[in-house]
Amino acid sequence: MSKSNKTPSTKRSRPEESPGAATPHTSSTVEVLESIDNKLSRFDARLALVEILHLEFVTWNVRGAGSREKRLKIFNWLSDLQADIVFLQETNMSKTPTYTLTSPQFPHSYSACYNSKQRGVAILINRRINFSISSNITAPEGRFIILNLSILNMHLCIANIYGPNVDDPSFFHKIFTALSDHSDTKLIIGGDFNLVLHSNIDRLSTAVSQRNWQSADTLKQYMNNFGLSDAWRSHHPTLRDYTFFSAVHHSHSRLDNFLVSNSIMMDVTDTRIHPITISDHAPVSLSLAQKRKCINK
Repeated sequence: MSKSNKTPSTKRSRPEESPGAATPHTSSTVEVLESIDNKLSRFDARLALVEILHLEFVTWNVRGAGSREKRLKIFNWLSDLQADIVFLQETNMSKTPTYTLTSPQFPHSYSACYNSKQRGVAILINRRINFSISSNITAPEGRFIILNLSILNMHLCIANIYGPNVDDPSFFHKIFTALSDHSDTKLIIGGDFNLVLHSNIDRLSTAVSQRNWQSADTLKQYMNNFGLSDAWRSHHPTLRDYTFFSAVHHSHSRLDNFLVSNSIMMDVTDTRIHPITISDHAPVSLSLAQKRKCINK
């Protein structure tokens, strides 16, 4: 019987692996991932939040700015507040004024005028702010002005309003209709709204009963529709403070305010009601700071 000429196979059998055992390939992958994770952790440790933009907004009903002496007082106070962008109400400027609401510190002024006795709003911008304006809307009755502007990489729609001192919901329909084309832009609305949003906490009065204005309900509905927050109340949820005292009605009210898009409320670092001076209204300030992560060398 002849022997088989078949040669033994040189193919090696693969050793069996236990399910939980780490192969050299798996171990190498884990080490690489751990190395990457450690490097990212060290990189994150070098990152720091750096402020790239800081803006100080001020809204103030100045109750007239016709005299040179009063304008000087207004500008001096704005300088003390370190204001960058200013919303003034009741400027009482005619449509053909004999003066301008400008100064060396605030050379940029945008106004909506009515007459020399009443109304009028203006937005002033500090000389240190590098900005550009893409659109400008002014109300012929001197009640509001809207600017679309860019500052560095931030695009804002800012509106300065002076609300009527009667219950007139149509005013808020009008201004929010004008703002509807900019609802996707970050909004900052400031001014003297001539109403309180929450009468139980925003007004102190000796009157037994207080009428609830339809205008307040209309404004709150638009705030909800446009995604706006009452900046001062968001920072001071239970505090009672007021921007106006009425000797006629023996009442204190928070009429002056900033409404800010919810998307940038995290950038609002502070908002304050300052002492009443020069006018019968208190200035209100809002601090806005944008930060970005940068490498801390």
